[in-house]
Amino acid sequence: MLIRLLCVAVISLTAIGSSPARSQNHVLVDGTEQAYTVYAGIPDDKVAQVQAKLADAPRDVALLEWEKFVDAANRYVEARVLKNEYPQSRTVEGVVALLRKYPGTPIGLSWNGGIAITYNDYQYAKRTYAQYKSDPAAYERNRVDDPRRDPLRPEGHLGPLLGW
Repeated sequence: MLIRLLCVAVISLTAIGSSPARSQNHVLVDGTEQAYTVYAGIPDDKVAQVQAKLADAPRDVALLEWEKFVDAANRYVEARVLKNEYPQSRTVEGVVALLRKYPGTPIGLSWNGGIAITYNDYQYAKRTYAQYKSDPAAYERNRVDDPRRDPLRPEGHLGPLLGW
């Protein structure tokens, strides 16, 4: 529930009066959900409002300066991956590039290194995480091997959104 509130707050705060050229100077990192972590760029003029909304947030939520986030992107992105199923993907670089290109848009990183953008992506991440945690062997047997059917495959989002 907190993730939804934060995403709505971030989207509404950055959308009101924003222009496409506006860049973010901070990054909201929300790791409250075990199946995924959500990142969103926050412009300077909205930082105080976001900080006020985060006053009672759990410790898995952080508001970082952009440069600090970029300099330690591996720590804030790669370290959130429990089982990297996409080792050849440029996921860390992709998350940073998506945040840069789409400030205010929530970008999800799933437990297995995938990218989540849509509601269905997030739900799929939750389902697969629950399967993996309850029975890793069964998860491996039932895992989607066809990249065209894998909604979290980073290339499925990074390609169309970034032209990679």
